[in-house]
Amino acid sequence: MRRIAFLVLIFATALTAQQPATPAFDVVSIRVIPPNAPPGASRDQYFSPILPGGEYYSIAAKPADGFTVPPPAQYREQLRLMMRAMLADRFHLRLHTENRPESIFKLEIAKGGMKLKEVEPPVPPEPTGNVNAVTRPDGGIRMIAKKSTMERLAVSLDLLTGKPVVDETGLTGYYDFDVTWKGPVLPDGQAPETRFGGAELVGLLISNLQSQFGLSLASATGPVEYWVVDHVDPPTEN
Repeated sequence: MRRIAFLVLIFATALTAQQPATPAFDVVSIRVIPPNAPPGASRDQYFSPILPGGEYYSIAAKPADGFTVPPPAQYREQLRLMMRAMLADRFHLRLHTENRPESIFKLEIAKGGMKLKEVEPPVPPEPTGNVNAVTRPDGGIRMIAKKSTMERLAVSLDLLTGKPVVDETGLTGYYDFDVTWKGPVLPDGQAPETRFGGAELVGLLISNLQSQFGLSLASATGPVEYWVVDHVDPPTEN
């Protein structure tokens, strides 16, 4: 698991031609997002929060001539390498990793056994599906997955719980589900807790994962990998 101390939102446009030896963004435009700006993008399941705080940037980037979009299995990693090169160049970003003991959750099979049924695995080039989760205005949750795995579920739960979630189910199959869990009934006048990592949201997850999925979230302590920023500057001019 990773907790990253720096985040940018990136929107990349790829050209379809021959890929250069060292893929890189050829044109990059960086703009500060004002604090009062309306939300412009949703968090994907790999989102990591900014700790301890910082600015948001909108980045529009176009790769160099000759770039070819690789197969899905390699695309995310290649894009990350291109982002790292851009961050080092424009933000002078330097960082290192270190492990720290932290409070985590372990995703395990609950007593009574797994309740989800396996489905056929995706047939290449179809990728493994993600687990998409959103909070509802009533404090509930909706989770949707198509041909996804326990590993992907753990990643999504990481975001919802605000803690690293380790998949210890030992399950390697693929699963479909579309579930909606209503928020808890609260005393009159109390608003539901809908923020990621909120106690009521975590309690809702623990209860429904066990009753509907046959899974449990067990509290534990384990090593968490941090990306620690050693140096970073405001971006150079466009």
